[in-house]
Amino acid sequence: MIDFDPNIPIYWQIIEHIKQKVINREIQPGEMVPSVRTLALELSVTTNTVQRSYTELVRDGILVPVRGLGYKVTTEKRKLTKLRNNSIDEKVDKLLKDMKKMGIQKDEVKAIINEHLDQFEDEDF
Repeated sequence: MIDFDPNIPIYWQIIEHIKQKVINREIQPGEMVPSVRTLALELSVTTNTVQRSYTELVRDGILVPVRGLGYKVTTEKRKLTKLRNNSIDEKVDKLLKDMKKMGIQKDEVKAIINEHLDQFEDEDF
């Protein structure tokens, strides 16, 4: 379920939701996504809204239409890697901008990041 933000178009939020599920491997490469009708019912939106989202995801190369069946997640590693890297870049950029607003200097940023990375040494990272 998506908790929709009234300030952002619904179709765009659906796109971002599906991208995040692909990035987080909740939907695997080659796996079918819910049908337009099923997802529309699940999210309480129109089928046109879901279709618009899926059309954009196809255009971006994230989804692939399967004739007579619906849509599946691409298996192209290059596209999936690009999707993941774009997500990482956005998150790192946001974090760094937020830290800059807080007045944190580069050396402090590096120390904070290294401290957090050290906490992962004992875990699978």
